[in-house]
This record gives sequence, structure tokens and C-alpha cells, in this order.
Amino acid sequence: MLGSAPYYVRRSRPIGPYQSRSPVDIAWRLRWPYLISTILAVGMIICILVIGALEVASLAQSTNKDIFGNTSATGAGIWCSVFFSIAAVIILLINYMPSVRLWAQIALITTIIAACFAVILIGLDAKAVQDGKEYLPSLFEKPKILSAQLAFACIELVLCLAFIIVYIIVHVSARRHLRRIPRVFMR
Repeated sequence: MLGSAPYYVRRSRPIGPYQSRSPVDIAWRLRWPYLISTILAVGMIICILVIGALEVASLAQSTNKDIFGNTSATGAGIWCSVFFSIAAVIILLINYMPSVRLWAQIALITTIIAACFAVILIGLDAKAVQDGKEYLPSLFEKPKILSAQLAFACIELVLCLAFIIVYIIVHVSARRHLRRIPRVFMR
């Protein structure tokens, strides 16, 4: 027992903050547009704040179901903003995480979910605006508030789609970069 060599398992990559990065991670880190993703996330946060404020103002107005229908007092701007904010925060986190590719994939998933909720909010607001303008169009402020919320929900959807396009462009660019690297260095 004393004369035998100790059992040693060689790890292929070191563990910890100083581990070597794969070529895929390096390609993503080099290609990721940090400034553009930050601008998109800040724009999403501004839209989130405006949508939330307009929803509170909308709920403070009269909610006569005979005039505005059932979709006027759902609070959709508040609960959709939860999903928008998750996507925006994760997009901002990409800048600070060591694995850009992983966090960009997570942000892509949350942004697709946020885009789905933006479509839901657009549908609910459009229905409430249509119902409010059919009856007494100049008497109430609520259709104007919901029209503004509808506009910011459309901007939120455009920002989500812009992030999805940025992700696809970086994904294609990173794959092209990896094709140019000789296979000797690939793991």
C-alpha cells in the first residue's frame, strides 16, 4: 500500500473562474454587441415603466363594463410587465456573465416569452380602445390612455423582435467564425 501510486483522475479542463474557454464561447464573446443589447434592454425598461404607469392610470379611470367591455380592467399592463422586466434584466446580465452564449440563450427564451405577452397586451388594449371609441368617443380619457399603452406595447414588441434578430445575427456570425478555425484547435 505504501509503494503504490495514488489514484489520480486528470480533468480535461480546470474548474473555477480561471478555466479555459471553448472556441465557441470565445467566438460569442468576440461577436456579442454589448452596446446594442444594453440599449435594447434600457429601452425595454423605459417601456415597462411607462406601460405600468399607464395601466395604473387606466385602472384609476372609470371601468364601466357596458362602455369599455370586459377587457378594460384586466391589469394586463402590470402582469405583462413582469415578463418584460425579466427579459430586460437578463439581457443586461449578459454584459457581466462569463458565458455570453449561455446567457444569450436564456435571454432569447425570456425575450420570446416577453414578445408573446406583448402580443397579448396589444390584443387586450386594442379591444378596449375599440370598445371605448364606439361609445361616446370624446367623453372618456380611458381610450386615450389605453391608446398610449397600446403604442408602448408595440414598441416593446419591436424591441423584443430586435433582440431576437441580434441573437440570430451573432449566432450565424459565431458559426462562420468557427468554420474558419482549423479543426486542430477544436475540442
